[in-house]
Amino acid sequence: MIGFVGLSHLGLNYSLATAAKGFDVVAYDPDAMLTARCAAGEFPIEEAGFGVLVAQHRARIRYTSDEAALAECELVFYSLDVRTNDRNESDPGPITALIRATAPKLSPGTIESSSARLRLVTRGSSERNSARFRPPTSTTRSRR
Repeated sequence: MIGFVGLSHLGLNYSLATAAKGFDVVAYDPDAMLTARCAAGEFPIEEAGFGVLVAQHRARIRYTSDEAALAECELVFYSLDVRTNDRNESDPGPITALIRATAPKLSPGTIESSSARLRLVTRGSSERNSARFRPPTSTTRSRR
């Protein structure tokens, strides 16, 4: 299960694209009104083809404001848009608050990532997690 925390433009698009690739998704936002609207098929964004993809992959996405649902995820992306002003200054306050509020709810071993932080944080054994998500290399050989 892959989780997306923050259902701004970025989170809505990323969670839907991930479901369209065949993954089960938890789409979390603390705004219960927003998640209820999304669950009912009413989205605060307009994107070409978005409605078609929602109709095709809706069964793979669970929109929720229940933080406990994040404990089911092996991988969590913090996907709240970070606003930038005219001077190219960003305000990380809202995403930082969201991370602080939800990170304690994740299960040990969950990998979490945010494009706003530009770093990967692993909760639990980093060796176990890196092996779990490591693609095979050309030097990998099968045993006969």
